Amino acid sequence: MFVIKAKRGKERKVKNLYPNLFRDEIVDIIGEGDLGLANLFSSEDEFIGVGIFNRASNKPFRLLSKTPVEINQNYFTHLFKKALKRRAFLLNSSCFRLINAESDFLPGVIIDKYDNVFVFQIRHPFWVDYKSAMLDSLYEVFDHIQGVYERSDFEASPEESLQRHSGLLRGEVPDEQIIVENGIQYKISIPKGQKTGFFMDQRDNRLFAGELVERYQLQGMKGLDLFSFTGSFSFVMAKSGMDTLGVDKSSVDIDLARENATINHLEDQCQFICEDVFALSGLKREYKMIILDPPSLVKDKRERHFGKRKFTELVKKGLEFLDTPGIMGLCSCAYHIGIGELEESVRRGCEEYGYSGTIIDIGIQASDHPWMVQIPESLYLKCLWVYIDKL
Repeated sequence: MFVIKAKRGKERKVKNLYPNLFRDEIVDIIGEGDLGLANLFSSEDEFIGVGIFNRASNKPFRLLSKTPVEINQNYFTHLFKKALKRRAFLLNSSCFRLINAESDFLPGVIIDKYDNVFVFQIRHPFWVDYKSAMLDSLYEVFDHIQGVYERSDFEASPEESLQRHSGLLRGEVPDEQIIVENGIQYKISIPKGQKTGFFMDQRDNRLFAGELVERYQLQGMKGLDLFSFTGSFSFVMAKSGMDTLGVDKSSVDIDLARENATINHLEDQCQFICEDVFALSGLKREYKMIILDPPSLVKDKRERHFGKRKFTELVKKGLEFLDTPGIMGLCSCAYHIGIGELEESVRRGCEEYGYSGTIIDIGIQASDHPWMVQIPESLYLKCLWVYIDKL
């Protein structure tokens, strides 16, 4: 067990449940080794809480609890049950996120449920030795688990001293499976797909896109799904009565999107092409709803200015093909690009074409990906819905 002392005043944010202490906010570290549990004290020796410690990290301390804890199967079972209570509204759903890292008091741990298959993602080296205890707890809390797979092979840089890893942890996990979201079927691959297999955080925004089709009576008109991945926004628009075109530069994802269209009997309404969205050309100005849902364009605050330029470029690209009046959904999954930056991108894009842009709604990540007011970074996904018209 390490003992850590925070600089004067820096303990206040941790007392208010912000979990991270950075290197320059720590004045003393007592303990041998580089990794383990740590007790945090203020500069006046007041006990603040228990967390996980990684000497090699830029964020050496990450809070787990304001009271002493023992890390074992019972600890994980308690947290999993608490997480389920927060998601009681989703218990009839076959797929949801069970553990969302800091927002569920397990920093560095992601657990997703896809029917009877679970996916782990470990993003902090402390948890590597506790995978077995977490698995035992999972089997204690849930019945009829088919298998558990680890997808700790994320693209972003891992926590210092953590090695990327992917593979079966327990039971059996099929190479492909069908999941259902809002009445639409998706073929996914947990071993080979992006992230943990599917982007469940967009669930509510996808549902809202379908509602907008009905609200603005866009049935029979055309929708454009840019960065379509495996077709989810396309299928929602099509289910509501539109004819859609999905665009993504990944041929693997486009092939799977076409399969998903066939599975849902939407192949006549949903077309897909493999193109780089930023270089897209040759389409007519005939789309009444355009979804712009790019991958993360900003990895940290140093790239924020670059990201703002890219989002403005992206909005201008979308407006090339929007038949006004029409609807644009602009999404950002980067914490450092917020609502204000999205609004600025829309304003600059509309200025280019002499359009007006009226915000009709703002969406965030689905509620099984909770965000805490004490942790601003936990609100990462934003979606701006804009009604765009000629002046």
